[in-house]
Amino acid sequence: MKIFGKIALFLCFCVFIAPGILFAQTEEELLDQLLLGDGGEEVTTENEDDLLVENKSPFSLSGFGEFESGVSMGEDSFEDNSFFKNHGRIKLKPSYEIGSIRAYGDIDFFTNSGGSGETRDSGSLECVEAYIEGSGAILWKIGKQRFNWGVGDSYQPTDLFDRPDLRDSFMRDNDDRYTGVYAVSLKYLMGDYAVEAAVRPVTEKALGPVGFYAVETETIHTASGNLSTRYQDSNVITDLDKVSAGIRFGGTSGIVDWHLMYYSGMNRDLLYRSTIRSESSDLYLDLQPVYKRMNAVGSDLCIPLSKFNVRLEGIFSPDMPALSSITNSDLAAGLTSIGAGASSADLQSIKHREYFNYTAGFDINLWGDDGTVYLEWMQARYLNEDNVEPILLTDILVLKAEDYLFNQFLKLSASSLIRIRDKKPGVTLKGEAEYDFKNGMTMAVGTYAFISNGDEYIDMIDDKDLAYLEMKFEF
Repeated sequence: MKIFGKIALFLCFCVFIAPGILFAQTEEELLDQLLLGDGGEEVTTENEDDLLVENKSPFSLSGFGEFESGVSMGEDSFEDNSFFKNHGRIKLKPSYEIGSIRAYGDIDFFTNSGGSGETRDSGSLECVEAYIEGSGAILWKIGKQRFNWGVGDSYQPTDLFDRPDLRDSFMRDNDDRYTGVYAVSLKYLMGDYAVEAAVRPVTEKALGPVGFYAVETETIHTASGNLSTRYQDSNVITDLDKVSAGIRFGGTSGIVDWHLMYYSGMNRDLLYRSTIRSESSDLYLDLQPVYKRMNAVGSDLCIPLSKFNVRLEGIFSPDMPALSSITNSDLAAGLTSIGAGASSADLQSIKHREYFNYTAGFDINLWGDDGTVYLEWMQARYLNEDNVEPILLTDILVLKAEDYLFNQFLKLSASSLIRIRDKKPGVTLKGEAEYDFKNGMTMAVGTYAFISNGDEYIDMIDDKDLAYLEMKFEF
């Protein structure tokens, strides 16, 4: 661990210090040109703005370097706990702009300990966004991009285009909750209003929890043998008849920011279909992500009122994909089919049901300049839940409070996620303290605790209590 820490520190030093030296040299040369001109003569103030424009580089680079380490806290004895997610991350955001055309990228490089608790392969490179955009009568963008439709603080039902990144489960910033999708988008501005249209020709693989956050598998005992549970990857969907498209219209009316949207394409939320498979005389219960076409209409609304901001957002779908419930007779029929020589047997059929999903929340500055409280309620439902598996991610109340101390050097926050779908509420608790050195460097320590109370959703991560350290340098 000490060797890895030294290597990570050295890499961060090279990445952060070298650009700073180059920038300082460039800045000094530019200052000499401003004051003395090319021939060493002083430049008048009338020409300074023109010279700055002429010397402005079309290329810019920003990003951050980050080191993060966590330790599990859910084992019966302290010595049984282990470190996980000991990784370094370098994010680079290059941008190249000429006239009305701009090329932009958002690239992550990860290096880690290589342990089973990591969520990325060590030395992996990920492209979050990479697109070309242009301005004019119509704003256009083509490539891998994020849309961020909606106004919800924690949940955005109308953002059906973006690809959820659940690899880190709960332990992720809002900036990392989506990764870009390949799409073409157009936006036409009309004063305070705009209409936006987008087409997403490809649906990428689902990004479910992995590493430390992976859902633990179980063995199902049957009269025909034991079934070992496996979570499978989804396939990339490239069929032309499964293209996703949508349109969004809205803007600002007085103090109200609002949008209306329509979407037709693949469902965003993960649905896992159960299938029995026989491989080399072993039996497995495979859980495979399912993507099917759905249609949805929705809207979002944000009303800022001094220190009080209200947010509403929701969608309705007449044909949201749903999976049939698994009964004992379904399991028996599947095992009989395998016994008769079949290599696989689906236990669930795909149905379509009317569906709604909405969030309602607000944030309010209750004390001082920065003491803020956030509240958000999220609910999702099939209108008819007979003979289908109900939505798992629903009936969730998020509460959060934060404040800045010591001239905004120290940020303290505490939050809870409460799921009340089942008889007893399942609870997630988080606390964090972050120190801002005011030079680009921040350091944060925090902890997560999970109390399932028999709740189906929180029970999947009930033993994932953890503490973490995060250091980040932005440039």
